[in-house]
Amino acid sequence: GSVRLWLVDEQGLVSEKLAAAQKIHEEDIGRRDEVVNKCQNGEAFEITELKSLSAEAEKSQVELDRLKKIKSNHDVMPYMQATIALESPSMSISSVAWRDLPDGTSCLAFGAYDQKVRLFNIKADAYYVVKTPKEK
Repeated sequence: GSVRLWLVDEQGLVSEKLAAAQKIHEEDIGRRDEVVNKCQNGEAFEITELKSLSAEAEKSQVELDRLKKIKSNHDVMPYMQATIALESPSMSISSVAWRDLPDGTSCLAFGAYDQKVRLFNIKADAYYVVKTPKEK
């Protein structure tokens, strides 16, 4: 048997990250454009500052493009793939419980018909299992 986990609002998480990346990129472009305007108006400016701001804007554009691609892929998928698969019980699973913890992880407990309860500590934003149960 196995348990497969889907992040319920994975699309919402991607949308939030995309909005934050868009804001950062707009700020980077704004700072770069201020220096470009100084140049066009004949005001003094540092060429190293312009290069640095251009590099920051380019870096934020790359992140923005990456998140747009992820969102686009999610928007056209007719289904969602499981994010995490937890393998362990030898028999069918009878119950599942989930709890978010203050440290940013979540605890998942599931019971199976083999009379065992298994606990998993999951870091949801990184999509991996932090700790798996020990079989007795």
